[in-house]
This record gives sequence, C-alpha cells and structure tokens, in this order.
Amino acid sequence: MLNFSFKIWPFVTFPIPEVYVEIQQINELIKLIKSGGLVAIIGDVGIGKSTTLLKLNQVLSNRDVKPILIKSFKISIHDFLIKIAQECEVKVKQFSTYQIIDQILENCKSGKPIIMIDDFDYLNQEVQEFVKVIHDYGIPIVITCKNLENIDYSIKSRVEVEVKLRSFNLDEAKQLLEKRWIWAIGDLKSFPFTNDEIKLIYEKSNGIPRQILVEASKLLLNKLGIKFEVKVEHKIEHKPEVRIKEKIKIEDSKLTPLQEKVIEVLKKFNKPMRPNEIATIVGSTEASIRNVLKKLEEKKLVKRIYIGKYVHYIIS
Repeated sequence: MLNFSFKIWPFVTFPIPEVYVEIQQINELIKLIKSGGLVAIIGDVGIGKSTTLLKLNQVLSNRDVKPILIKSFKISIHDFLIKIAQECEVKVKQFSTYQIIDQILENCKSGKPIIMIDDFDYLNQEVQEFVKVIHDYGIPIVITCKNLENIDYSIKSRVEVEVKLRSFNLDEAKQLLEKRWIWAIGDLKSFPFTNDEIKLIYEKSNGIPRQILVEASKLLLNKLGIKFEVKVEHKIEHKPEVRIKEKIKIEDSKLTPLQEKVIEVLKKFNKPMRPNEIATIVGSTEASIRNVLKKLEEKKLVKRIYIGKYVHYIIS
C-alpha cells in the first residue's frame, strides 16, 4: 500500500464507526435503548449491523451510561459477567450469578450499563437464556442478528424494537466512498471515482455497504494496473490437466473478493484452520468468515474437518 501512497487502504471491509453513514437515526435509537427494552438490529451479512453497533457504542460512551460491547460468540456466562464487571470497574467479591449482577448495578461508577451483543444468533442457547436474566434486572440490551429465526422464542418475544437495516441508495453509497477516502487519505482532492464510476460500483454491489467497498477496491486496483485474481498451483507437474480443471473451477465459481482471500489464506498456510484464525488474518468478522466458508464448502472448494471438538477448514 505504501507504494501507492496509502498508509491505509481506503476500502477495507471491517467496520469503522468513524466513517458511519447514518441511515438509521442514532439519537432515536439511543432513546429506544435507554428506555430499558431489548432492541434488535437485523440485516443480512455486510449490511452494516456491526458498524451500527460500534457507532452506538461510540456515541453512548459520551453519555451518562456505560455501553459494554460483547463480540465473542464463544463467551461463557461466567466470562460474560466478569467482562461486565471489569468494564464497570466493579471488583467482584462473590461469584453467585445474581450477586455479581447486584454488585454491578450497585457499584458501577460509569452510569447504568447497556449490554450490546454482536451476532447474538451465534451465541449458544445457555448464554442466550442468560441474557433474559440480565434483562429482568432492567438492563437495556441491544443485539445484532441476521434474523430472529435462530433465537429462542422466549427471548424473541422480549424484543420491543426491530431495526431492519436496508441497503444504501446511490447518494449514501457516494457518502460512504467519500468518507472512507477522507478517513484514509485526508481530503477529497485525489478521490479517484467519477459519478459514473460510483454509479457502476453501486449497481454491482446492490447497495450492500460491504460489497460497495469490495467493488470500490476492485475498481481502484484496476486503475492502479493491478489485477486481483486467485492463482491455484499444484505440485503435481506430471498432470497438467489437473491444473487446468482447477483453474476453470475457480473462475466459473464467480467468487467474491472475500471468498478469494479466504482461499488464498488456506493455500498460504497449508494447514487446517479455524474460522476465527482466518477472520483475524483477512480483517473480517468471524460470522462473515463462517458464512463465506459455508458457501465455499457448497462450491466444494473447501471442506471441513474436526480436530477435537473444533471445526477446521482446508482446501478441497
């Protein structure tokens, strides 16, 4: 990137709350959240759920409350409670679940806690059930999920507000690209896209924020004379027909840039890898990588194996 005068690539796909494009009124959302209910932010992969949650977390940090962001879907009930206690700067003296909650509510110095849980539908059933206990104490809860289908009905029935995120319109797509450019470069003087190119990016992405960034990256790389493609190499030199078939297979699969990155990582490390490892390397969320791996598995480009109790993936 330094060769192109970029310290930061403008169109990285991980959430950046500083360049949030507001399609939901954040202040209205905050009022709903602070009322003590359970708010669900819903939408497909890449629509902006995590970014919205991070923006809420950022804004609420300047208010008279203490937002606590939970991002790991592997978290246990005990770790869940300890994280809340640590964020609220409460020294836990007793380890009964209800005693810890009481201590937190009595001694939190930063204001009333608000629990914000990303990818709630990936939490195990036990932790999902435990969220009801926290809610019973009057602690506001905000969750993100793809939909409410994978959530227990007893929790679903507590959701007072569903915020369904929508795709961007053309003006919002332009805002996103310009804000990302300013965030990375500092100003718009060197902004690389014409209005026609922005419209093309928008049409290819169907207005999905993450895909807008992907399409922008592809177009910018093309302008820089760099072609992004997946190269599949094989050590079996005496069977060239294998290489040809594999190349056709990859090209015909019409992979997204994120799918291509995942394949490149699996090839590079040449070992079974867990989704969270891949997510860390490519700079994406674990939920997104799991979704990508599922689609690659359907295309028969990767396969899952079990090592102990954990799922790993390798190139097929």
